Amino acid sequence: MARTIGSLLVRYGTAVLGVALATWLRALLTPLLHERILFGIFYLPVIFSAWYGGLGPSILALALGTVSAANYLVPPHGSLAITAPNDLISLSIYFLVGIAIVVLTESLRTARRRAEAVALENTRLSEELRAADRRKDEFLALLGHELRNPLAPIRSALHLLDGADPETTQSVRGMMQRQVQHIVRLVDDLLDISRVRQGKFTIEKQPVELGAAVRQALETSGPVIDSYGHELAISLPDESVWLQADPVRLAQVITNLLNNAAKYTNRGGRIWLAARREHDQALLSVRDSGIGIPAHLLPRLFDLFMQVDDRHERSQGGLGIGLALVRRLVEMHGGTITAASAGEGQGSEFTVRLPVLAETARPQSPPQPTQFSDRLDGRNAHPAAGPRSAVHPPARTSAGRRVLIVDDREDAANTLAMLVRAWKHDVRVVHDGLAAVEASESYRPDVVLLDIGLPGISGYDVARQLRLRPHFKSILLVALTGFTEDEDRKRSYEAGFDHHLVKPVAPERLEALLAAGPVATNEGGQAAASRMP
Repeated sequence: MARTIGSLLVRYGTAVLGVALATWLRALLTPLLHERILFGIFYLPVIFSAWYGGLGPSILALALGTVSAANYLVPPHGSLAITAPNDLISLSIYFLVGIAIVVLTESLRTARRRAEAVALENTRLSEELRAADRRKDEFLALLGHELRNPLAPIRSALHLLDGADPETTQSVRGMMQRQVQHIVRLVDDLLDISRVRQGKFTIEKQPVELGAAVRQALETSGPVIDSYGHELAISLPDESVWLQADPVRLAQVITNLLNNAAKYTNRGGRIWLAARREHDQALLSVRDSGIGIPAHLLPRLFDLFMQVDDRHERSQGGLGIGLALVRRLVEMHGGTITAASAGEGQGSEFTVRLPVLAETARPQSPPQPTQFSDRLDGRNAHPAAGPRSAVHPPARTSAGRRVLIVDDREDAANTLAMLVRAWKHDVRVVHDGLAAVEASESYRPDVVLLDIGLPGISGYDVARQLRLRPHFKSILLVALTGFTEDEDRKRSYEAGFDHHLVKPVAPERLEALLAAGPVATNEGGQAAASRMP
């Protein structure tokens, strides 16, 4: 404030001083100039004030110059009364030219300020682009590292399977399943954060009991915590705490925080999970005895691709997107998340605050549990497609089904065919859309496992053609695809698919669908709501 007042005094004082000097100098030059060029010297303080002080000081200099010239230079001297028309015209010209100088100079000052602002903004954007490019390169390098980590043991395992004894085969198989699931989680996280950044990420809120969400998260995080040999302490409130939340995404938040604590705590450490109600908010905290967080990184901890430059952190993997996703999920639920740490080696604590559901909005009976694996692990649920229903494998029937597999990638199609045959189904494989339509007429399958991106005609077109034929009204059409967006799922159901499953599909999920078999479609050829995952 004092600096601003001082700046104003200097700028306006300069204008006053300039006019005073111009008046004194013109008085000194009167014996030489007499009545010629009465006002010319007064342009100098106006120009200087406009350049140095800006609009206000320049207007003040112009006004003071006009008054000073009329009072001291224009007869009768010592009076503001001007009797001679020529003097009045000269004074008016001086004032108008002064106004033009003020306006022109202010325009130039404004243009200069804008140019400087643009230059600063360009410099900032250039720095941000360089930083973003650097983060992109670091992220791609890290992504390659993270993908190579699980691929290395899978590649080694393929060699071990040659001539391996049953015990080794079982051990290798379990390892490969864990590594594949790790790759799936990496890809799923990338897809989630992409949807968040594009504004396409949606949640499905319903009454959720906080303790149930915690227990659901522990089903996923428990094995991870156990694998590190950590001790987990859990504190839940005695009374039920209800939230209006998406049960799957809420469990995902808790799971990510627990997994994060497990990864960044040295083996045999401690993790504390606590939940309680505080007034109209539910508080959930995850604290650990881990490596801690440097103070200078705390403000940027939830930024996308944020990586702590630490050898321990690097050794534990991660793409730097988990906490960014957690923050967005919490914010979409109307909550906040904060991180605290006393420093490196002092552990860390993450605290989530969410609004509690009003008493009148709580359900009278607990809602049916949402299938976490269907909506998160495989991303195979369609949030806008109707009621969800989990698919559980019924008792295996003696008669297998006729299954047509359509995929232009021969290795993928043949591997899937071997898997389906192992489940005692009859299988035929084709590799393009036109062949799929022809094979359907001759083979008359009960189930079609159909890729979307096919040569010739797309999987959508194949589905539409099949649904137009009366004898294929009850066939089970399953899209097996890499297309993950809600719009892709919507297009699948509109084309007549019964399910939209994202690759790679969990084998038990696919086995359950095949065991359940075809069910009736609606009259429009689209899948009935009961069939939607």
